[in-house]
Amino acid sequence: MEVLKKITKSQLKAIVNDYERLMPGWKRVAPDVLARADGPLCQCIGFESLRFGEYRPMNYVDALIAPEPDTMGAGSFFFQIVRGSPGTLTLRTHADFCKKMLGTMEREFRPAIHGPFRAQEVLGLCEKEAITKGYQAYALAALNAYFGYDDRARYWCAQFPKLVEKLAYPWEEWDIRRKTFLEKLQQWLTDGVAKAELEANLKAERAKWGLA
Repeated sequence: MEVLKKITKSQLKAIVNDYERLMPGWKRVAPDVLARADGPLCQCIGFESLRFGEYRPMNYVDALIAPEPDTMGAGSFFFQIVRGSPGTLTLRTHADFCKKMLGTMEREFRPAIHGPFRAQEVLGLCEKEAITKGYQAYALAALNAYFGYDDRARYWCAQFPKLVEKLAYPWEEWDIRRKTFLEKLQQWLTDGVAKAELEANLKAERAKWGLA
């Protein structure tokens, strides 16, 4: 029995090219990631190369205005991998079945990957779907501040350290960095400049990831 080799980066890039052609309104932001954005939120579909010559798509929504040094925003709301059929494809099956894979993505991924992507509506879904982890509190604080929901922004700012402490582990470097940002955010809310400051962050992040 032939053992399939793991899909290479260049092969995966070609696979993602095919999905980009099939998905109007989506843009490649990394070799293995397609994204679309509205205001401070982006929806991403990453394509993961698996061990035995297969790949699978995964869906998530991140907040561009909750800055992270090496990733496109924070939050990872609605993280999903496909569950239906096909769940994975190989290089051999990709050409014949990528449209069927897209159909599975259309049925399963949330928010729906076709049709409008409206950040303010999606924020409401993110609030309902939040899994009360520190990284999501961090993102929700920034998003609520951006849309003028100051009380909710302050609520999530206050939740962040509690959720980090709840893990009972030492604070990591990224926890400290996020806490520092949220302290600045609370001061911006007090000073009435949160939207302006977050708009500046958003402009920089969108330019960084080619979403300007």
